[in-house]
Amino acid sequence: MDAFCAEQRIERIDFLKLDIEGSELPALKGAERLLREGRIGCVMVETTLVERTRDLTQRIDDLMKAAGFRSFHASRDGRIVPVDVMKHTTFREDVLWLKH
Repeated sequence: MDAFCAEQRIERIDFLKLDIEGSELPALKGAERLLREGRIGCVMVETTLVERTRDLTQRIDDLMKAAGFRSFHASRDGRIVPVDVMKHTTFREDVLWLKH
């Protein structure tokens, strides 16, 4: 994504939704510069935390936090509520990552 956005002169992405069946981490790694520079406003990642995906989910969590993002979930009434995915035993929902 970093290279594509540079080639296409895309300066900012307001909302990035990732639901790519386990390939979210490579996609996020490909956008590390954009994330670090705050050029992506919000990232939504479909997140499934079970025992077999714990390591992958931890790596996504670490990458996003290192880029200065915090994780939230959207409540049914439209509010966003902070969520620490890794404190759960199991977890399945879309996580919103916002730069703080």
